[in-house]
Amino acid sequence: MAPPTRREEQAARVLDQLECQDPEKRSCGVQLYAVGTVALRGGRLDGARAAFLRACDVDRGWCARAAQEQSLPWTPAERERLARRASR
Repeated sequence: MAPPTRREEQAARVLDQLECQDPEKRSCGVQLYAVGTVALRGGRLDGARAAFLRACDVDRGWCARAAQEQSLPWTPAERERLARRASR
């Protein structure tokens, strides 16, 4: 996986600071998952984990996808959380 470019890093910082305005929260999940992807590519596992979990909390459609991130060492409790949210 290639490290993120400066522009990707900058875009992720902006997305992370934006307050989501989508009443259905669909674009919020996308926004947070993108932030997590850039963090993961940059080697910031804690930041990636936090962003993926927030995406899952906002839109449960992202939970299963987050759980599939093989390069992120999820704890058993985190895997359970993702699975529980995905199955609702």
